[in-house]
Amino acid sequence: MTTRGTMVVLCALAGMLSGVPSSAQSCENIVIPAYFYPNQPHSLWSIAVDNAPLPEGRAQILIMNPNNGPDQTFDRNYLEATTKVHAAGRGFLVYGYVYTRYGKRALTRVEHDIDKYFAWYKVDGIFIDETASSGALASTYYQTLATYVTSKKSGAGVMFNPGVYPDQAYLNISVPSNSSLVVNVFEGAYKDYVNATIPSWAFSYPSDRFSHLVYSTKSELVTKAVTLSAQRNVGWVYVTDLGLPNPWLALPSYWSNLTAEVKDGC
Repeated sequence: MTTRGTMVVLCALAGMLSGVPSSAQSCENIVIPAYFYPNQPHSLWSIAVDNAPLPEGRAQILIMNPNNGPDQTFDRNYLEATTKVHAAGRGFLVYGYVYTRYGKRALTRVEHDIDKYFAWYKVDGIFIDETASSGALASTYYQTLATYVTSKKSGAGVMFNPGVYPDQAYLNISVPSNSSLVVNVFEGAYKDYVNATIPSWAFSYPSDRFSHLVYSTKSELVTKAVTLSAQRNVGWVYVTDLGLPNPWLALPSYWSNLTAEVKDGC
């Protein structure tokens, strides 16, 4: 999902499935592709925080992305936005966006971007876009990145984005016990989401290891999209009515309804 802007960041069955029984539902969290500039004082970042009170123990991640990464120069508006998110409470987090070109980008360049986010914006974790889906690089390239991110700050989170269900090895990447590992396993339009297939192994992991990002979703389908994500053992979700070429340019028109669905969906 390489796009200039800001992205802010919830039972075993045989074979491949397009849905699961309702007993698999779980409480969810919100991850926000906030590819919008945090103009002060009344920005969409502020709306995302002020209009989304979540119950204790739940979380919301906003993923910042100034320019397909942290850009070349520090921007105080992003630091002020991050500070506001943190002031909203313990469950409100900010991750920084980096990309890997499916493992073809030099690790040193990715790590340099990671350094900037932690030094400039005091982020809580890193969103790693263009993650490969084959298992070949999981235990080398991507494990190295996960280790690097979590070495920068105690409890730092790691979120990979292959955009599809990858090789199971990505779910077994090691992070410290006080850090979190999330893999975004769906990024696409609602029309594809309703018939998406889920590998059986996905139901053997905690739901908070998975996220789904669903765009081009009409307002009357928000409830179904959130319900489907919960049924599919997904602990992080985002749904928007915006579509390609960039679904993350703003919050969805039904933002308050989305937060209510997620909050009440336990």
